[in-house]
Amino acid sequence: MPAYYPDTYEKRVSYMTGGILFIAQAFMLFGLVALLLAGSGIYGVMSNTITQRTNEIGVKRALGATDRQVYMDFFRSARGQLLLGALPGAVIGGVLGLRLAAVTDTGYLALVLMMTIGPVLIMLTVFLATWLPVRRALELEPSVALHHE
Repeated sequence: MPAYYPDTYEKRVSYMTGGILFIAQAFMLFGLVALLLAGSGIYGVMSNTITQRTNEIGVKRALGATDRQVYMDFFRSARGQLLLGALPGAVIGGVLGLRLAAVTDTGYLALVLMMTIGPVLIMLTVFLATWLPVRRALELEPSVALHHE
C-alpha cells in the first residue's frame, strides 16, 4: 500500500481538531469582549444612578449619616443587583462552558479559571462603579449635594 499523508499523530489530530479549536478561540475572544462591554455598561449605569441620587446622599449626610453608612447603603443595593444577574449568568455560563470544554477536549482547569476570573472581574467592576461615584458625591458639602442637579 502506498503511504498517503505521512504525518505524525500529533499533526493529524491537530488537523482534525483545528476547526473546533478555532471556534473555541473565537468564543474566548467573544467572551472577553462581552466582559469588557458588561463592565463598561455596569459602570455607566451605576455611575448614572448614583449621580442622580446625590440629593439623597446630601439629605443623609445632613441628617447625620456617616460616610461609612452611606457607602454600605449603596453597596447593599449593588450587591443585590449583582447577585440577581451573576447567579443565573454563572449557571448558564458554567453549563455552556462544560459542553464546549467536552467538545474541544480542553482541560477543565481552563473552565474553572474562566468561571472564577470572570465573576471576580465583574464584582470588582461593580465595587468600583459604586465606590467612585459615591466618593465623588461624599466629597461635596451636604448643602451643595442637596442642590445638585
